[in-house]
Amino acid sequence: MAQYTGSDNPEKGTQNEQPEVAQENQPRIEGEDDRESIWTIPAKLKRWYFALFSIQVVIAAIWLVRMGIVDEGRNGIPDILFYLWQYMAPAAVSSATFALVIVDTANGIMVLSTWLEDELKKRRQRQLKAAVKAAVEEARAEERQRWEQWNRRREAAAAAGEEFSEPPPSVDSENEDRQQK
Repeated sequence: MAQYTGSDNPEKGTQNEQPEVAQENQPRIEGEDDRESIWTIPAKLKRWYFALFSIQVVIAAIWLVRMGIVDEGRNGIPDILFYLWQYMAPAAVSSATFALVIVDTANGIMVLSTWLEDELKKRRQRQLKAAVKAAVEEARAEERQRWEQWNRRREAAAAAGEEFSEPPPSVDSENEDRQQK
């Protein structure tokens, strides 16, 4: 009897065919945080983590040897090595945890500084937009005032029965006025 393979296409599915599984060696897209769990070190911080961890393990080993000789009164290399072997695992786990906390804190500070930098950029953009808006409003008010003055002169000339030959204000005449000053 044939087993159902989950495919309605007879050419695609055959008997006892294994379902397709994502391959492990596919290229990995690294994002902001390329972790698989909280105990996975981000790729960009692995060197720092392992350097810090190695330093802590060496210090712990030296400290344990010192404790074995001085505090415990261990004599002979086999006795000291047994003492070191007995207490090195908890020291290594503590060192790994401490190194992870330090590296994650540093990473968190970097993330926080990036966020703050983005917020400052947004604030500057808002301030720039507000300044541009204020400048545009001021320029419009000046232009409106120039037109109103020109219109008053035109109406005064019309009321006096005089010929009014002054051209209406324009951007070019405003630039000429500014260059003359």
